[in-house]
Amino acid sequence: MCEEPFSRIFIEEAGEAPELNIWKFLADHGKDRSTRLVLCGDTTLLGPQNNVEQLNKYNSAYKKSMLQRLVETPQFESDPRLMIRLTTNYRSHESIVKVMDALFKDPVVASGKYADDFDLSTSQPSSRFIFHNVKSENQEMKIVFDYFKKLQSLFADSDIGIIATYKSQATLLKQSLGSESEVMIDAVHQFRGTERRAVIISCTLDYDNLIYLKIDPEWFNMAISRAQSLVIIVGRATAMNVLPEGAFSFLRKH
Repeated sequence: MCEEPFSRIFIEEAGEAPELNIWKFLADHGKDRSTRLVLCGDTTLLGPQNNVEQLNKYNSAYKKSMLQRLVETPQFESDPRLMIRLTTNYRSHESIVKVMDALFKDPVVASGKYADDFDLSTSQPSSRFIFHNVKSENQEMKIVFDYFKKLQSLFADSDIGIIATYKSQATLLKQSLGSESEVMIDAVHQFRGTERRAVIISCTLDYDNLIYLKIDPEWFNMAISRAQSLVIIVGRATAMNVLPEGAFSFLRKH
């Protein structure tokens, strides 16, 4: 790290950074009161993550990002000199972008021209979303593995991601695929800043745990927004109905 103070500081993925961390960096490396700070990120994705129960219990500056707080401030919302909002998504297929927008009350993102040379019609339904209803965790593991083997005929391993809810589940999947596989298997927050052409979301959640998704739609948005061409969700349909803003009903139509 350069010892000279900075007059301009840019923070990428600022929605993930706790506010106190940004203030500390400014105090340690900012030049003076004239220092300009630019926060870049997406407040519709997961916010700061930590494993300290006390920090999560209260509305501390470690639970919320500075970016989120400022976006909710009327001055930033109304003044284009203070906040620039990107409104076109060129990363994902139009069907995926529509579901992402359905998660939130104020949809602002439109789909750009995503170049997609992948044709589902030869082996799968034309929809960019596939939901597979399962009744048990053991069945879910097998279904996830079966879908992965099918996707290998369409994509390279490095273009496939599997989002697993639990660490033990991710470990079992990695063991099944072997150490040489380049497929990324991890919790959803580990996918931040990355993308895959196809993403399998293994919910492995009961009703009580899915209430978390109803309160925090950013989890689901983070998961599906990692995909460029195809999203496959494996879980219990009765539990998925608690997703926010009727997102599951919207998803089933697309």
